Amino acid sequence: MIHKLKKNITILITTILSISITIFLLIINIINITNKESELKNKIETLDNYLNNKNPDTYDEAFIFNEYYIVNINTFGETIIFGNQNSSYDRKELLSIISQILDTNNNEGKIRNFIYKVNTANNSINIILMDTTSADIYIKNMIIYSLIICLFSIFIIYIISKKIAVKVTSPIEIAFNKQRDFISDASHELKTPLTIITTNVELLKNDLKDNKWLNYIDQETKKMSNLIKKLLNLTKIDSTNIKQRENLSDVIESSVLPFESLIYEKNIKILTNIEKNIYYICNKEEITNLVTILIDNAIRHTSPQNKITLDLEKEKNKIILTIKNQGLPIPPSEREKIFERFYRIDKVRNSSEERYGLGLAIAKEIVNSHQANIKVDCLEGWTIFQIIFKI
Repeated sequence: MIHKLKKNITILITTILSISITIFLLIINIINITNKESELKNKIETLDNYLNNKNPDTYDEAFIFNEYYIVNINTFGETIIFGNQNSSYDRKELLSIISQILDTNNNEGKIRNFIYKVNTANNSINIILMDTTSADIYIKNMIIYSLIICLFSIFIIYIISKKIAVKVTSPIEIAFNKQRDFISDASHELKTPLTIITTNVELLKNDLKDNKWLNYIDQETKKMSNLIKKLLNLTKIDSTNIKQRENLSDVIESSVLPFESLIYEKNIKILTNIEKNIYYICNKEEITNLVTILIDNAIRHTSPQNKITLDLEKEKNKIILTIKNQGLPIPPSEREKIFERFYRIDKVRNSSEERYGLGLAIAKEIVNSHQANIKVDCLEGWTIFQIIFKI
């Protein structure tokens, strides 16, 4: 439980801070890209204003930077291109770009790696082209660096979040361990006097034969012994972490066998469909206890002449255990609560049946200790418990 809490806190902090950094870097990139585009537009506007006051044939070479080209299509249809003599674009490529610009009928825009502006005056056409390759490389590098910074920041945030999660959950873990130790110690201390009481009751019953007062004591002592046993199982799950590779199919199949007599007595049918040789790293004792709890729960809530089914199958990277029984449905509002410790839907009936609301809580703890998931559903007269083990 503590491990899961640490994991959730780590994920929460990492997610919030990662989203914040991503949004911040995104805003910075948008601002930089917008500024770069404005800068390019300002440059081309400045050159356009300059050319409007001078004849292109007499342009000032000092004003024309390497990324600019000035195209003049005169009244005779001749295309004159001024610009960088060391350009990587030859005349043929530039003429192709100019042709595409004229086909668009737009006064400004972007084609390939050029932004352009078109002016028509005195039956001649002036086109200003500006190569945006360097600007595009700048934007591309800026995005790449931002991604690197973002990923590195997320990694650092994750490390810090883990440390924060440990710090935050430390008091909870200490309190939880103290509670577990108290329950364990108290349960062990209670076992001795209960054993003495049980022994003395048995001796007295031999002497007094049928005595209703002794029978009451005997019944309540057995209830208390059962409760202590369940409490010890619960604390054992919280502290045990010994797992090894087991044949899960055999473990589950052997867990069902002890119920044959009880099933026969209640006139219930149990149908099993267990896929053979499914192996899983688990605690064998806990898995046996898990199946025992769920089968016992199914039997208790199945009317005579009805059925229980148990299916175990492997699907890609998961193992699915499904236990279904025919009986009264669990109300939707109760389906999550039934896994809480000491929670009982029908408190009066469950108390008379020596049930303390610990069975499904223990099942939930076992599932959690194996990093699996358990869910309950009710459909067409069936109550369905499904456990998904991740491989």
